[in-house]
Amino acid sequence: MESTGTCPDRVISDAGVGFAVGAVGGSVYYFAKGLRNAPSGVRFAGGLQAMCYVPRVAGSFAVWGGVYSACDCALVHVRQKEDIWNSILAGAAASGIFSLRQGFRAVAKSSLNGAILFALISGAGIMVKNSQHGTMSMPADVPAITPVETSSGGEWFSGLFTKRKVEEGVTNSSIKTDDTLETYREPSIPVPPFK
Repeated sequence: MESTGTCPDRVISDAGVGFAVGAVGGSVYYFAKGLRNAPSGVRFAGGLQAMCYVPRVAGSFAVWGGVYSACDCALVHVRQKEDIWNSILAGAAASGIFSLRQGFRAVAKSSLNGAILFALISGAGIMVKNSQHGTMSMPADVPAITPVETSSGGEWFSGLFTKRKVEEGVTNSSIKTDDTLETYREPSIPVPPFK
C-alpha cells in the first residue's frame, strides 16, 4: 500500500496530466475539425482558428483529473488500502459530482457509467500487466521450453540499462561463439502429422 502522504502531490500531478491530455488531444481534434469545416483556400487558418477551444477542453480535463484523484485519495484514506475498488469507486464519485446540478437520476446514471468505465479500464490494465509478466497458463500437454542463458544479467536488455559486473579474469574476448552454439538445446516438441 502506498502511503497516503503522497496524495496531495498525486492530485496535482493527475490534474497536470489531465491538462496535458486535454491540450494535446483537443489540439488535434479541433485542428482537424477546423480543417474539414473551413472553405478551400483557408483550411489551415480555419484549423488554427478552431483551436481556440483547446484551453477550455484542457481545463476541463484538468479539473476532472484533479477531482478523480482527490476522490481516490479520500478512498485510500478511508479504506486504509489501495486496490482496484478505489479506482472504480473514485470514477463513480467523480462522475456523480459533476452531475450534481442535474438531479439525483443524473447523478446515479453518471456514477454508474463512471464505475463501468473505470472497471473496464482497470480490467484492461490487469490483463496487460498479466500478459507482460507471462502468467498465462499453458496447456498441460505442451512441454515447457527453458531457454539457456549465456549472460549473467538474466534479462535481454539488462546490459542497456544497468552496469554489467565483470568478474576477474573474464573478458569479452574469452567468449567464443562455438561455445554458445554448443549450449543450445533443441526443444523436444512433437511435430503433428499433416494429412
